[in-house]
Amino acid sequence: MADPPVYHDPQFPPPFEPRPKIVAAVVWTQCLTAVLLALTAVSFLVVKETVRGEAERLMHHDITGEFDFASSEIDFVVQGAFTTMAGFYVLLAACYALLAGFNSRGAPTARFLTLIMSWTAVGCCMPASLFTRLNRDFFAHRSLVPQDSGGFDLSNEANEWVVAATPQWVNVLDWVTVLLMVGGAFALVSILSLPAAKHYFRDR
Repeated sequence: MADPPVYHDPQFPPPFEPRPKIVAAVVWTQCLTAVLLALTAVSFLVVKETVRGEAERLMHHDITGEFDFASSEIDFVVQGAFTTMAGFYVLLAACYALLAGFNSRGAPTARFLTLIMSWTAVGCCMPASLFTRLNRDFFAHRSLVPQDSGGFDLSNEANEWVVAATPQWVNVLDWVTVLLMVGGAFALVSILSLPAAKHYFRDR
């Protein structure tokens, strides 16, 4: 015989359902990712001017002319690799932190947005990010290519000067952050697809 339905007095609500450990794992993964993203963004901004100065020193050592043009190339690389990426990382950190907060409360919309964000990261953003860093750190090459104007194409050299001028600890922190984002994206998709997670978010 089925158990009779249980009715709760509005003055005495049903006991609070504890948060499953797998949901706690989602929240902690997102919080850790947000913290590392924020730290990496700060590190980019802290070392930006130091990297620019060291890259220009290397420039003066390697070439004998085109200093103004080379300096503008270095500035373009620094702005893209440090300032722009720092802003992007801060935005990502805010998204991870907000989703972590809503996921901890069992918001179904947060679970849906986390899945979309994770699948996008796995399928699009992360492969491109890993390729860019592998190309930057391991496959960079030098080539002074004469142009029709009689000048030189110094874009490759500017990239190499900036890479050489970047402190190693910044590169390590950046790699750790990106790898955590990749691994975390796979973990979040797997955990949030489990029946226990679906049940927890569906009942909210």
